Amino acid sequence: MKLDVPFCKTTDNIINVHPNVVVTKNEFTFSVTDLQVTPLTTRVNYSIALNNVQSLEQEDEYKLRRFGIAIFDDQGRQLPALHGDGKYEGNRLNYDRRYASTSGTTKYLILKPFVIKDDFTENVKEDQYIKGLETRIELPASK
Repeated sequence: MKLDVPFCKTTDNIINVHPNVVVTKNEFTFSVTDLQVTPLTTRVNYSIALNNVQSLEQEDEYKLRRFGIAIFDDQGRQLPALHGDGKYEGNRLNYDRRYASTSGTTKYLILKPFVIKDDFTENVKEDQYIKGLETRIELPASK
């Protein structure tokens, strides 16, 4: 048995944005450096830093590990979290995370940092969001 499946790799509908957004609230600084949206996934490079700290102690690392980002499209739909990884550098934890993209054209994304209680894929409750760190990223129209 032979199965031929036509396949065409394309980069026509990929949106790359380098917003370099930085938001500070109390002891935390949230920054987004790169965002890539494809028809299947949304990739976000961001960091969360502890202000007034030069290097992280063990309890600081634990505190930063408890941060997650919920992403919503312009219709208010939350993008499902897929996977990602992070690396400590100085006073911050840099993340490279992926989310499932929503169908259709999105004009902007809202990134809302929150405190993780259970795991990265949990349903986030309103009291978990860190007020003042929300970020809106405008997306150019795809080609």
